[in-house]
Amino acid sequence: MSEALLKDLFTDLLHKNFAVLKAKNIKFDASEIQSAIIDTKDESIETLSLKLGKRTIEKIFSSQNPSEKVNFQNVNSMKQVFATYFGIQLPQIESLDRIHRHWMMRHCLIHNDSQIDQRFISNVSKVGLLKPGDKVGSKILVSKKEYNSAKDDFKELFHTLDLLITQAGLSSIYKHEMK
Repeated sequence: MSEALLKDLFTDLLHKNFAVLKAKNIKFDASEIQSAIIDTKDESIETLSLKLGKRTIEKIFSSQNPSEKVNFQNVNSMKQVFATYFGIQLPQIESLDRIHRHWMMRHCLIHNDSQIDQRFISNVSKVGLLKPGDKVGSKILVSKKEYNSAKDDFKELFHTLDLLITQAGLSSIYKHEMK
């Protein structure tokens, strides 16, 4: 679920902020730019930004090149995506390590019939959050405490992103008005 929300946020940021995009890996040929300009004839610069943003999204999500793929299923790639495309530098908040564990748990739940694998052990060890019962072949059990921890950690992540998006002067339908 959090990956889908992050992807929606990223997509919206691309639509609304194409003019300030930082990524250097997105290339348009002249015909693509001409087509976008023709499609927005007599419309606003925001409409042109939206059209180019949509074309950028098509390029990003259809890329077969692993280095160009946008991924919101681990903390490092998420941080890299926001930094590369919008210059947003997520600070190393404590909850990011726990989010890393939550995403690794999700991987086991979805892809391994809830069984811990070596990938989980290796990845969770990197952030120092392996628990005594975390052994290859054992089952992931999500307790109420674990669920609430994940909810709080993701809430903190989205709040931090909201602040950084505001500080960067970016537009988004997902941005909350700060009081």
